[in-house]
Amino acid sequence: MNAIYSLPQTILTSTLTLLFVGAFYRICKQVDSGINENDDYFYFFKKEYFSKIFMLGIIYAAIATVAQVLFMIPYIYVFVPLSYFAIVLANNPDFTETEIIKASFAIGNKKWLITFGTMFIAGIIAMLGILGCGIGLLFTLSIVYFPVFFIYKEVVGFEETSEIDQIGMHEDESSF
Repeated sequence: MNAIYSLPQTILTSTLTLLFVGAFYRICKQVDSGINENDDYFYFFKKEYFSKIFMLGIIYAAIATVAQVLFMIPYIYVFVPLSYFAIVLANNPDFTETEIIKASFAIGNKKWLITFGTMFIAGIIAMLGILGCGIGLLFTLSIVYFPVFFIYKEVVGFEETSEIDQIGMHEDESSF
């Protein structure tokens, strides 16, 4: 019953989490690609993204609440696909809410065991920040989000080059 009564707080928390974690993944992609842009954790607070992310927050909270009401075992399963919401959003902000959900569940179902295992171990490592009197959590908590980033990078990738950009990059074998 507590999961149902706390639904408004869950919607607010999940929306804020998607906003900030999506921006974190966007910054990680920029750093990984070597792109020098302005690091902006408030990138998705813009008007064109906020309503979409608020709707995703409602859907996220509804899925999580239903899974919790069903005695937590479904929540353990659904936790992995839900963790891909932010990275799919960060790399495909033009997708609709339905497309983000479908992509998240497709990746989450395909790589469930590896994602769950690495997130579990990363969570334990991230909790080592408690040894730093709690302040260390500010520095180690981001470790929890890296497994999803690296799995997404390997499964989907970040290739954004067009065919025009690739002209002249491959040498023709006949030119030898």
